[in-house]
Amino acid sequence: MAQQFMVDRDDPRQALQSLISRAGFDPADFEIDEDLSGDYIDWAGHSVRALSLRRRGTSLRHTYAVAVNSPWMFAPFADLTSGKYGAPKRQRLN
Repeated sequence: MAQQFMVDRDDPRQALQSLISRAGFDPADFEIDEDLSGDYIDWAGHSVRALSLRRRGTSLRHTYAVAVNSPWMFAPFADLTSGKYGAPKRQRLN
């Protein structure tokens, strides 16, 4: 049986670190920055948080909009598991 994956919905940084680990990467290999400029707006015109993820040692950086009650974690998880950030250095745990 698959193990349930739980994250703290009120802490997007912690959620992103959990996703990184769940995808088989070491969270210490990544930098997570929060964009506090307020430039990101959702479809309803509300300001949303934006987290920028960068794997250390690479120039790849991607920003993800974090909106309340949205499936925002699917985009970074898809990027991590598709190879966009390269291969994990450690074996993924199931």
